[in-house]
Amino acid sequence: MPGPIAVPPERIDANTLSDVYKREASVAADGRTVQVFSLAGGCKRASAEVEAQSADQVLITLVTTYYPPNGGACTEELSLVPVNVVLDAPLGDRRIVLEARERTA
Repeated sequence: MPGPIAVPPERIDANTLSDVYKREASVAADGRTVQVFSLAGGCKRASAEVEAQSADQVLITLVTTYYPPNGGACTEELSLVPVNVVLDAPLGDRRIVLEARERTA
């Protein structure tokens, strides 16, 4: 079974992301599972959400969720971790638009 295929950089719009994020995505052999990179570490966990899907693009939000410590302290280091989203239909030739958001649990 073939591995994930990198989405060409010209089909990824990551203009709103800060420089800490990777501007990369790959799609699995099923054509619907897309892997992107979000931030995690310390008291923060990474996820991604498909916000919108149209005939020409898919909007994916990279989410970093802060979980307040229970009486302890959080370390400050963050690292990029792979996260997957599943689309309603295969990605095909659609563009991927990446945005980022932080929230508190």
